Amino acid sequence: MFIDPNPPSNVRIEDKKDTSVSLSIVSESEEFDKIFVCIEKTEIYVEKLKKNKVVIRGLEPGYQYLAMVKTSSNGLNSTPYRIIINTYPDRPKAVYLLNRTTETLRIKIVKGKGMIQWFYIQINERYNVTGKANQTEIVLGKLTPGQMYSKITVQAVSHGLYGEIKHMNNTSTVPDAPSLVQVTENTTETLHLTIEHGKGIVESFDIDINGKIHSKQVTSGSNTTNITITNLIPGTSYKDIAIISKSNGLKSSAWKISLFSTCKRIQFGGNECLEKHTVCRLKKMAIPPERLRLALLNRRLAGLKQEQNIVMLTLIRALEQYRNQRNARRWWVWPWIERRLMFGQYSTLMQELERASAGDFVGFMRLEPGMFQELW
Repeated sequence: MFIDPNPPSNVRIEDKKDTSVSLSIVSESEEFDKIFVCIEKTEIYVEKLKKNKVVIRGLEPGYQYLAMVKTSSNGLNSTPYRIIINTYPDRPKAVYLLNRTTETLRIKIVKGKGMIQWFYIQINERYNVTGKANQTEIVLGKLTPGQMYSKITVQAVSHGLYGEIKHMNNTSTVPDAPSLVQVTENTTETLHLTIEHGKGIVESFDIDINGKIHSKQVTSGSNTTNITITNLIPGTSYKDIAIISKSNGLKSSAWKISLFSTCKRIQFGGNECLEKHTVCRLKKMAIPPERLRLALLNRRLAGLKQEQNIVMLTLIRALEQYRNQRNARRWWVWPWIERRLMFGQYSTLMQELERASAGDFVGFMRLEPGMFQELW
């Protein structure tokens, strides 16, 4: 008379992959002929003669299986030893970038074979994103504008197991547009801009004037960058000047200056040659405080009786001109300005000018033929 053999006393999972698993089977009694394993709801059946290690193949990635391990002796089977087997999910086939903004990356994940519950994404090994169940399009948010993310990893997750990594390298967000652009000075042929950087990382700026691109690297360690655009046409209006941030080959949306005009070039020659007694009035501009507006007393030209604003004069340049040619007495200003210039009190002069109101009369300047060409 034969009795049923004892079931395995322990079954351990020694190694598991996406489509296979290795089982280590321990039995207190060696009195059995063979061991066999049956995987629930599959046609997988493995039979081994007195082997304590069994490899199960042909499983699906990411699935959970119930395995029943039995021993057999003299044609009799033991009661089953049940164990749960989880296989690793398959690696994603591909990861595509669908679109990007200044702070987001939208990606599309093409899943591999088998079952996947959700995806786990790491960005530069610091920023973690957990997708929802069965979600294959994921928005990675709260990123830095203009930042290059050199290492994005995507893993499928199923039953607590993380599959092999799929890499997505060197993906950048769009740089932020400038937060502010100010025209700090314009002359007959130049435009001076101060650009306040937007958020995040900016490598350079493109300034588009009538289809011609002027580029400027950002000032390192500063939140502002100054740029001078040269070789413009005197007395010309330029519309819709676009200032664009650039980073990692990507461009931001544009900050636009709707209209800007260069100053007219003043020609001196023939009957209109200025005489030595011709004077200009200096008035303080509204902005910026360190500039004066030059208004030509145009009485002898075309018979005009009122002042005509001609061009802007940068005070610092005028001071330099005065210092270099002081002995020549090429020009003269109101006495209180004259005193400051004579004693080199430039900072005091600037403070006094700043206290003046816009449009206040601050002095005269005497012109000689050709002097405009020397000043500008």
